[in-house]
Amino acid sequence: MNIVFFDVGGALVRCSHRDILEFLWRKREISLFSFLSVALLFFIHKLNPLNEKLVERITRSYYKKIVKGWTEKKMNSLAKLCFKEVIKPNIYPQSLELITNHKNKGDTIVLVSALLSNVIEELKKYIGADYAISPVLEIKDNKYTGNIIWLVPYGKNKMKMIKEKLSDSTRSFRGKYAYMDRISDKWIMEIVDNPCVVNPDRKLEKVARRRGWKIYKF
Repeated sequence: MNIVFFDVGGALVRCSHRDILEFLWRKREISLFSFLSVALLFFIHKLNPLNEKLVERITRSYYKKIVKGWTEKKMNSLAKLCFKEVIKPNIYPQSLELITNHKNKGDTIVLVSALLSNVIEELKKYIGADYAISPVLEIKDNKYTGNIIWLVPYGKNKMKMIKEKLSDSTRSFRGKYAYMDRISDKWIMEIVDNPCVVNPDRKLEKVARRRGWKIYKF
């Protein structure tokens, strides 16, 4: 049995923070000011993908602006609707086939994403993944504070969260697979035995070709 790490946005689903942001705007769950200010944050993120501290600050600010004050009931309702309208229609069939093939071999599927955790949980249930690693959001008095507890799963933090989540299962990365799409994921790609890039950005594709990693484009 192997452990398979699969990034969500870009590798498994044609989706990003922006798509979820637009969904919330269409549903009138966020103000125009919030929409524009968060969109600007992620534009800055796109220009600085390897600045992990900056990306973490941006992601924390994003959640603070969006979900603060939401009840658990509201979050769960919106997550189900977002999955139905935004995530499910945009799953790459080829990526789903890769996951199905691994599941048929008895492999453990681990989804990794900085997207909204409740939405990722819906995806996890839909495809039958074993684990999902995503931001853990703080709840007080049945309402979300907008704070992320512990780490944002990005760059080197992904490895820390993987090791924490799977404990003994990740003492060694031998035999493990990683399907990733961003240059910021190179830290995982460099330590697993089976690095695979899916719909890679230009920088990651360049590294993948130089190192002979398997490349998928869907």
